[in-house]
Amino acid sequence: QTERTQQDRMFRIVLWVSIFSALIDLISSEAMNQASDWWFYQISLTIYYVTMPLLAAIWMSYAITVISTDEWKVTQKAIAISLIPYFVYALIAGSNPWTGLFFGLSSTMEYTRGPLFWPIAVGFTTFYPAAGILLVLMQRRQIKPRSNMYLLISFFAAAILSLWIQLYHPG
Repeated sequence: QTERTQQDRMFRIVLWVSIFSALIDLISSEAMNQASDWWFYQISLTIYYVTMPLLAAIWMSYAITVISTDEWKVTQKAIAISLIPYFVYALIAGSNPWTGLFFGLSSTMEYTRGPLFWPIAVGFTTFYPAAGILLVLMQRRQIKPRSNMYLLISFFAAAILSLWIQLYHPG
């Protein structure tokens, strides 16, 4: 595949994951505001936590595609390696209904943050965008056209900013 085709393909994946992420966010927000079923709330919120850093991880994959000058197989390997931390995170977050590591939900549907909320959920969700900014800045000379560099930095900065705004102004 040509370099441009790889970037276009990865950008389409970014767009589809963005749509999926927005749908998960809407469903979990609705569950938090309207749900009277404990399991629906628990499962939808767990899915939300599992997918929280997914969009930033996929944007990191796109950044690797934009930066890479290697053949596609080498680029795919770099993308796969960059996604390993996300999959470990997803396993931990997916265990929440049994462990309560990220959040707790009482029988009266009251939400509380779990012991790993700040260090893992927030920390990890901040990790990918921060690493993305660092990667883009370190490899800025390889990014052509320059608009891709500005797009990537803008997304990663907005991801960090929106996370912290949401944390201090939930809902």
